[in-house]
Amino acid sequence: MRRRQPRSTQSRSSAASDVYKRQIVTVDIDTDDRAYALAIQDDGKIVAAGYSFDGANTDFALVRCDENGEPDQTFDTDGIVITQVASPVVLMRFDEARALAIQADGKIIAAGKSYNSTDDDFALVRYE
Repeated sequence: MRRRQPRSTQSRSSAASDVYKRQIVTVDIDTDDRAYALAIQDDGKIVAAGYSFDGANTDFALVRCDENGEPDQTFDTDGIVITQVASPVVLMRFDEARALAIQADGKIIAAGKSYNSTDDDFALVRYE
């Protein structure tokens, strides 16, 4: 796992004429980052899963925010967990989390794919 410093920005709509109030949160992990799945934990924390591309490889990426949209500092100290699923000997890693579930005990499960230099493999990661 690699830790990266998040750059988080928020924008809140305050116009009285807005029918829907909205909050936008972006977290910049690396060169190219995408979220494909979202889950809300029982405590209201928001978990998103996808991938982060560092310019050469993609790895599973999870971001957890508190109810206010701020990165959860108790989740790997910066709200971000990057997981390399493919073997380190694989020259090109293309790991992507595409689905997310929260177990009853609060553990997070991410499902997706991992490229092994020949084809894609099924990938599951459980986070404690």
